[in-house]
Amino acid sequence: MTQTEFLELLNKYDEEHLSEDDLFEIGVAHKELPLGMKNWSKLNEQLGMPFTTGENYRCWVKQRLARVGELPKNVKMLSNKTVDELSQEEITNELEEQMRDLYKQQVKTRDAHREYRNDIRTDARWENLAQEIKKILVTQKPLSLRPVKKIEGSAEAICVISDWHIGCVVDSFYNHFNLEIAKERIARLRDYTLKYCRKFGVTKLHILNLGDLCEGELHVTARVTNEMDTIGQIKQASELLSQFVVDIASEVEQVCYRSITDNHSRVIQNYKENLDGDSFVYLIDWILEMKLQLAGVTNVELCFDNLSDNFGLFRLDCGKQVGFSHGHRQNVNTAFQSFVGATKSYVDYIIIGHYHSSRIKEFNAAKVIVNSSLKGTDEYALSKNLFGHPSQTLLVFDDGNDLSFVINLD
Repeated sequence: MTQTEFLELLNKYDEEHLSEDDLFEIGVAHKELPLGMKNWSKLNEQLGMPFTTGENYRCWVKQRLARVGELPKNVKMLSNKTVDELSQEEITNELEEQMRDLYKQQVKTRDAHREYRNDIRTDARWENLAQEIKKILVTQKPLSLRPVKKIEGSAEAICVISDWHIGCVVDSFYNHFNLEIAKERIARLRDYTLKYCRKFGVTKLHILNLGDLCEGELHVTARVTNEMDTIGQIKQASELLSQFVVDIASEVEQVCYRSITDNHSRVIQNYKENLDGDSFVYLIDWILEMKLQLAGVTNVELCFDNLSDNFGLFRLDCGKQVGFSHGHRQNVNTAFQSFVGATKSYVDYIIIGHYHSSRIKEFNAAKVIVNSSLKGTDEYALSKNLFGHPSQTLLVFDDGNDLSFVINLD
């Protein structure tokens, strides 16, 4: 019933000679109006005050509807029946059903409230992070550019970097690692990478960042052994990465940078609550992009075209397909099947990190290449009797051949 329809109905009646049936029909029609349009007091006055108040009019209509059995059921009541008409079993069942509905609503409300609190906490963290990012860009020294003659040749190569774990401290009989040692190892990686690029005439180099550049705060052990907080790790990792990329680009004519999300860089420690896109990897990449722009570097292409947060794929100039992932969700023995299934195409090279050890396996003529770490053997690895040297991988593709170099960094 609309207001227009109700007014048309009123015009059919003679307001000076209204019978009880007329008042009942008008009242029923008025009851069907939307809530904001019903005004029983005003209607009672308009009809010449047949009832003492508008509320009396409304109750009269309701009682008459009840007598004729046309009063709509109130879903909030146990039943249309009176208490005397209900059996004890019916009363118990009705109450249990309403209690279940009430409990469900309470659970929904609690969940919504919890999500709201989580959103507030997340917003606060990101606001704080935004302020720290500004400080990072302002306080970091500008990139130093080296005017070096470009390499001549036609070879293509992939420099695989992963598992730098900046911020972690290792001090054992087998290995030592901290920020200063990390800087020395990155410088050694840069020097040997450029050495092999000069030797084989590499003019196009793909820098493949497989993640875990920061130690993060993934677990209690990490928080105890870290020498700096997460913000400090991001600052140092982004600065070291940016300078490494610029140093390579000073000699290699074309540099293509790619990256992928990992496990140590996730924003929320609990992996069940963290989304793959919530990663400090994207923040480090953004700082790298800003620093390259500020330095005026034009021969570095940032290729942010991954298939997903966990899968990346690109094609070499020779036509070979290269798939890459951090490796925390990959098994070395099933990585080939995973990539072929995910991409629905043959993948010639699959490159992963995460395992902190260097190895190459071949499956159906495809190579699965595992990159090692910058950190080397830590306390956790020692507890498992896992030993290995810090290293990173360089792959050179020249005239149909692929050459694999494991650059030892200790």
